[in-house]
Amino acid sequence: MPIEIFWGIVTLLCIIAEILTVSLVTIWFAVAAIIMIPLVLMFNIPFVLQLCIFTVLSFVFILLLKPFATKYFHPIENRTMLGQTCVLTEDVSNFAQTGKTIIGDVEWSVKGTEKDMHIPKGQTVKVVAVEGVKLVVRPLEQML
Repeated sequence: MPIEIFWGIVTLLCIIAEILTVSLVTIWFAVAAIIMIPLVLMFNIPFVLQLCIFTVLSFVFILLLKPFATKYFHPIENRTMLGQTCVLTEDVSNFAQTGKTIIGDVEWSVKGTEKDMHIPKGQTVKVVAVEGVKLVVRPLEQML
């Protein structure tokens, strides 16, 4: 398989992963893979060096561009979640990075407002912020 095909496949897989997760992480790997295609076509770069360049590019994009993108990427549907109340479908543990709820017909990842917060499944919570595609929630009784 020609190496440019390999980088094309990596690009497609990263784009598919980004579409499925909307995490603004794998998109930067896709951008790095796209850049690799003309590089390998123009220069005879050993595969190990290609992997090193790809890794460096990916992490540079993540470090430099992801904070900018997450700051300005706030889909309207996410902002409309503010103030919504919902019932947790999975325990919220910021330590374990778990927590889910369903609003409408969409399942959302959630986290608590405090670092060590744990909220049990079945508890009613209120959305107080949106961080990327994750809802930040507080138990409803704490709101009263």
